[in-house]
Amino acid sequence: MRKVILPQGIKIMIPSFINQFIITLKDTSILSVLGLLELTQTGKIIIARNMEGFKIWTMVALMYLIIITLLTWLSNWVQKKVK
Repeated sequence: MRKVILPQGIKIMIPSFINQFIITLKDTSILSVLGLLELTQTGKIIIARNMEGFKIWTMVALMYLIIITLLTWLSNWVQKKVK
């Protein structure tokens, strides 16, 4: 089991897990489920303090874009390494 089935299963599972993590991260911006690193809620708090909405939302969007792009690159790299 450890030497035959698990290595084959892990090769198949890793890309799916990374893609699911990326989808979950994208959904947290809409659903506000993730409490620790929720950028949308943090952006709302900062806007309430200094009333600079456009600048804050632009920075939040850039942070999400950077995170999603890095995770997508990681996913592609892992898929190439596993194959």
